[in-house]
Amino acid sequence: APVALLGGGAALRYYRNLQSDTHKDFDERVDQLVKTYRNSLDDLTAKERQRLKQYGNQVLLPVFNRLEITASRYREQMAALERHLREIDRLRTEIKNAVDK
Repeated sequence: APVALLGGGAALRYYRNLQSDTHKDFDERVDQLVKTYRNSLDDLTAKERQRLKQYGNQVLLPVFNRLEITASRYREQMAALERHLREIDRLRTEIKNAVDK
């Protein structure tokens, strides 16, 4: 019986060490997996950020430049139209005054 008790104690110690090592190994693997996942996500985010920046430079920047040019042209046309409307009002007033005399 004492031999069985000693053998049982040794088996229990072996089991606990094995369990501890297994938990430690599992935790290390999970930590490595999390680290790999985060690095992959960071790399993917950096690549996507770069892709969007290139898209902005290649596609959006020319579009916005074109829109700015168009808006400037329309502002100039609006100013010219307002000048013409003022001239029409002035001429209308002159004609009306000439007819009323």
